Amino acid sequence: MEKYNILFPKIKNTLQVFITNKCNKKCRKCFVANKTRHVDMNLSQYRNTLDQFNGYEKIILIGGEPLLCSNFDDILSENIQRGINTTVYTNGSSNLLSNNKIELLKNDLVDLRVGTLGYSGMEKTIDVNFLEIFGKRITVVHMLRPNNIEQLNDVAHISFNSGCRNLYLSSIVDMEAYKDFWTNSEDELSHREYSHVVRSFLSGFNLDMNIHVALRGIHPLYFFKHLANIPEKWGGENCNICRIISVFNDQSTIQCPLDISLRDTESVSFGKRNCKRHEWCVLQKAILKRGE
Repeated sequence: MEKYNILFPKIKNTLQVFITNKCNKKCRKCFVANKTRHVDMNLSQYRNTLDQFNGYEKIILIGGEPLLCSNFDDILSENIQRGINTTVYTNGSSNLLSNNKIELLKNDLVDLRVGTLGYSGMEKTIDVNFLEIFGKRITVVHMLRPNNIEQLNDVAHISFNSGCRNLYLSSIVDMEAYKDFWTNSEDELSHREYSHVVRSFLSGFNLDMNIHVALRGIHPLYFFKHLANIPEKWGGENCNICRIISVFNDQSTIQCPLDISLRDTESVSFGKRNCKRHEWCVLQKAILKRGE
């Protein structure tokens, strides 16, 4: 019997809004790190952004660190009042929380992704207090690179023991250095190395958590062979149309989040542009649930 049941969720039309470039971390190769002028999107600009685009099914609030945006509470309240499903992508620093922020983030329309590079000695580490406040509402995102592979299993156990039931595996791709999704520097995992790390982790993993895996343009067989039954027709084969629009705090826009260093300012819209990097969207993910 297969160890996991596997799903390939359809990518929803998503408006990803960078509401600030302020951050309390200094992660290597972060595209925000080179920006010296810190700017917050104000509520009027944010409302204009919502009204400018049609057809989005969810919104991701991101930064920088979105909780540092001076208008964060008003912006998230706006989404809640409009009934918009919202994901807040944060580094999960509990010292940035207020009672009002906690109340807003616990709204049923809101979920959280907490990005981490490990539990110790990294630029962005897990804050257990933050995880325990929100528990199952959180998906912990472990961004893999060569020097934090050994921390992955501990990150999973810390997340699970803090009440989280979703772990997202992805890898760092430095688009700034090469302007090429398929080229990696020595302190990044190649696509082959990344799939091997994920496969090895899943083979020995035994916690009752949902595992989300960013496919990074790699066929799922390279990740999940012998671990899950991959359907003959899976999500990537029908996913070649861009479903994400990114809007920055200076009001500039790009289509694919991976154009982030290119600032490709061609006209953007949902469901019209084909992926420029692959025959199917490189943002496609898989979700593995433990089999019965």
